[in-house]
Amino acid sequence: MAFNRILVPVDFSDASQRALELALLVRGATGSQVTLLHVASEHRLTDDFEMPPALIPVYDKLQAQIRKRQEDLLASLRTPQVDETLLVEGGPAAQILAQIEAGGHDLVVMGTHGRTGLDHVLMGSVAAGVLRRSPVPVLVTHGQTEVKAINDILVPVDFSERSSRALELAGTLADAMDARIALLHVSPIHPTLLAEMRDFAYDGAALEALESSRRQAVGARLRALAQRFIPDDRLGGLWARDGIAAAQTILEQSEEGRFDLVVLGSRGRTGLNRALLGSVAERVVRLSKLPVLVTH
Repeated sequence: MAFNRILVPVDFSDASQRALELALLVRGATGSQVTLLHVASEHRLTDDFEMPPALIPVYDKLQAQIRKRQEDLLASLRTPQVDETLLVEGGPAAQILAQIEAGGHDLVVMGTHGRTGLDHVLMGSVAAGVLRRSPVPVLVTHGQTEVKAINDILVPVDFSERSSRALELAGTLADAMDARIALLHVSPIHPTLLAEMRDFAYDGAALEALESSRRQAVGARLRALAQRFIPDDRLGGLWARDGIAAAQTILEQSEEGRFDLVVLGSRGRTGLNRALLGSVAERVVRLSKLPVLVTH
């Protein structure tokens, strides 16, 4: 997998500025072309307000001023590293998705605003809408996130085909940026349940043998996956943890391990798969202090 054309949606916020910086970091390592996209919405006072004819010229003038300001802001972001700028009108998520197809882009880099509260609503309406339906990988960052060199990449895996795609994607970036890749598998077992089993099991030796066998099996699968996708000199570690809340465990490991990027696979773009994205990948994207790259 190669990155040839990167699409960067911008709304002139701190979050989109971080996204642009991140896209240029990727561009510097991969030689990709970068396109900036701003989606302008039509400004209407309200749907049930019939504007008096005398106010129509005032409204048109206001619209023209807004458009000129948007054009100027977009132009201010143009640098020798930015190959193209686009200004279109419509719904942000729909227009971003349309431009992915129209421009032949193979990566989207975008910002999302904050990690809590009302920002969750924005995440649901724009970035999550793109994440759920994008035919190409989406790299998301926050306005508070420091953009820095990518030296260590964390890839949570569940041994599915989507994990393989995430590893291929991580490998592309690791090769371009001379980075290491670490694997994390979260077994969906609640630690409290394990403790109760240890406390109340009649045959402690049998329980220990069962746990040992499970840990060995997970370790063997992690090693096999690493051997398949990661050269020895790029392997940054293998991690196996228990936890019923996969997203929280991923977030904890990403911070404890001092990683620079998380690469996640998600289950497709429609139907019930959308709920999984909301429960795991979307939660990691929303709460992570690191950039997160999501692929389907």
